[in-house]
Amino acid sequence: MAYAESLEENFLDEGLDIYVSVHGPENTTLRLKWVLASRVTAHQLRTQDNFLTWRSLGFKRVELRDGYDYSVYWDL
Repeated sequence: MAYAESLEENFLDEGLDIYVSVHGPENTTLRLKWVLASRVTAHQLRTQDNFLTWRSLGFKRVELRDGYDYSVYWDL
């Protein structure tokens, strides 16, 4: 999906090595994979306007993973 590529590029521009992909039925799950993902990252994502934007784009779920043990998700 073009939005995932654009969002990933925006993260890279901010110095964050976050992989972005879409999954699920009709591509309604936004998955963010970042080796440094933590409770702090999750809190920052939740308190910014990202969720409003993602919901308006049709995403129904956001997942944050570190690729190892940590993962969290939000239903939008």
